[in-house]
Amino acid sequence: MKQIILIVLMTVMLAISSSCDNSELKYEVGKDTVDYFGDGTYQVIHQVNKSGDSIEILSNQEYKQCMLTTIDKYKNSGDKVYFTGKYYENNACCVVDINTNMCRYYIDMNEGDEFIMVYGYDMQKNNDMLLLKAYDEFSQEEQRYFEILKTQM
Repeated sequence: MKQIILIVLMTVMLAISSSCDNSELKYEVGKDTVDYFGDGTYQVIHQVNKSGDSIEILSNQEYKQCMLTTIDKYKNSGDKVYFTGKYYENNACCVVDINTNMCRYYIDMNEGDEFIMVYGYDMQKNNDMLLLKAYDEFSQEEQRYFEILKTQM
């Protein structure tokens, strides 16, 4: 009798835990996922770079697009997540609205440099990314969050 009760109890616990686990995610969370936002479209993923250093990147799972090749810091603030880091050798920062999955993105580039992101054009065309021409296009509140992140480095 005790074995039957134990089996039933374990079955119920397994059913409850599996029904609660990431049930609202549109994109799966992998073993290297450190954090995810909203429906899982944007994920922070742990990787090891060519030098063997442990890094975290920002990935858009819908487009399979790396948004930041290195995350310096990020802060989840309700409906928005603020990121600072690098896109290859250039400093970059972005704000992700987790309700709409819209990414407002700025990359600090030298004049004449060309911004190349494989799915960047598609993301802009589909209103999933807004590429800002200047840092000042971020709101004062957004800039304040970035300044807070920079002081935490």
